Amino acid sequence: MRRAMVFERAGILTVGREVLIGRITDTNATYLSYELTRRGVAVVRRVTVDDHPREIQEGLRFLMERAPLVVTCGGLGPTDDDLTLEAVSRALRRPLREDPEILAHLQKRLVDLRGEEALKDPAYGKAIRKMSRLPEGAVWFPNPVGAAPGVFLPHGEGGVLQLPGVPEEMKALFGKFVERFAERFPRKVSVEAVFESPLPYEALLAPHLEALRRAFPDVYVKSHVRPGERPRIAIQVFAESEETARARIQEVWNALRSRLDAP
Repeated sequence: MRRAMVFERAGILTVGREVLIGRITDTNATYLSYELTRRGVAVVRRVTVDDHPREIQEGLRFLMERAPLVVTCGGLGPTDDDLTLEAVSRALRRPLREDPEILAHLQKRLVDLRGEEALKDPAYGKAIRKMSRLPEGAVWFPNPVGAAPGVFLPHGEGGVLQLPGVPEEMKALFGKFVERFAERFPRKVSVEAVFESPLPYEALLAPHLEALRRAFPDVYVKSHVRPGERPRIAIQVFAESEETARARIQEVWNALRSRLDAP
């Protein structure tokens, strides 16, 4: 049997006009970037789109061309502008099907939260049926915080993980996804170290950092500037263990110091 491919690279798609217009800050993408990176997954793109099926599909296709795993945030709820599942269904040509197991789960959740009478309310019934329709072949995860389930749709060597936009729900469901597909995450860790530059200005440092990038193509090296301070140099490495990563970082730092000490 063929071994499942590892998620080496990922893209993040945030869905929501409230993010585009600056009403809220996209803390979800920041959280996901950090959690994916520390598990050895390289986040290659982050895209934000409006609550519109065409925009969601375009963003999804853009990311799927660049990474096997795409994580979406937002648009899984019961309202008419929650359109992510529909857009993913169209983009991957997987028709939406009502899942009886999710329907029963959501009905029970509704009774627990609102009582038996809520099942007679047509508005609740419509909302539950909307959230229980998934793209064909999808795997779902019960939401321990809210209602909308998390959804993973396998595709090619990766797939599309769809998470709610509410941060607490997103975090809980991402954790469930990691548990379920732990074997598909790289057996790597990400380690970053930040050093104060021996040189006072970024312009003087730039050619030396470029030489490091050529000499160590597997290592991320970047300078950062704060007013009134020497530049900071961030060195980030993916490796099999923290010890190996820190040794590689030290090797890169030593190489930079040797360049600067050379006559």
